Amino acid sequence: MRKILVLGAGGLLGHHVCGRGATRHHVFGTLRGSGPERSRLERVLPQVELLESVDVLDESRLLGVLDAVEPDAIVNCVGIVKQRAEAEDPCLCIAINSLLPHRLARWAADHGARLVHIGTDCVFDGRRGGYLEMDVPNATDLYGRTKALGDTLPWEEAAITLRTSFVGRELGRRRHGLLEWFFENEGGRVRGFSRAIYSGLTALELAGVVLDVIEHHPDLRGLYHLASEPISKDALLRLVREVFDLDIEIESVEEPQIDLSLRMDRFTAATGYSAPSWRTMLERLRHESTCAPAAAHGRSA
Repeated sequence: MRKILVLGAGGLLGHHVCGRGATRHHVFGTLRGSGPERSRLERVLPQVELLESVDVLDESRLLGVLDAVEPDAIVNCVGIVKQRAEAEDPCLCIAINSLLPHRLARWAADHGARLVHIGTDCVFDGRRGGYLEMDVPNATDLYGRTKALGDTLPWEEAAITLRTSFVGRELGRRRHGLLEWFFENEGGRVRGFSRAIYSGLTALELAGVVLDVIEHHPDLRGLYHLASEPISKDALLRLVREVFDLDIEIESVEEPQIDLSLRMDRFTAATGYSAPSWRTMLERLRHESTCAPAAAHGRSA
């Protein structure tokens, strides 16, 4: 059993890492807020030791938590979400997306721990797809550029970056992800982008991979791509509609055209992992989601 510290336990990925990890490890999860946020998460993650009022920009508070917990592994699920207004704040983006991962990697190296950092496919401009780890990030927006700077480096011996993307159900009141947007359109009509290509995972599947890396691949470091079979956003939404039994009309449109798909040959060679089909991942998400039953299964009331 390991001690695992999950930064951003209330987020889309963080709560899945906590939930799956707590079945076999001593898991600590940080929350930026307190009170209602903690109460809500305690009901969903009763086995996780939650640490409230942890702002990663407060270096003394963050170091205090790290020193108190003394984790064997840190999972960094904190980041500025591209869809939020904060993604236009350069000071905030640089501090959290760029500097924080390297600060955590240094602490991990100094204390015999390990960092698993989550990167993003948005470091690329999406003009060609099929990106490899050796491809130079070429995003032009602030989010993509600052996330690229946060990818851990091969000589940071205690850190690995999993560059990927993910979808899933969210716990917080402010919900910005693709699936939450789609669910909110129950009974309505949306557009499906048939030429927007995606190769992410569900957050539930990604959480399992993160834990597998911690448990079975202690020597992996540097940057690895993690991807599924590429799928268009249009096809993905249609599959979500089917699996979750939703009543939403989808209009296929050809613009925008973007291909952010990744290739994970290197990760597969190192670990033997290959992603399940999208149908399988979505069916598991529906069945195993830690969200409230009304939100996670079928149509919402």
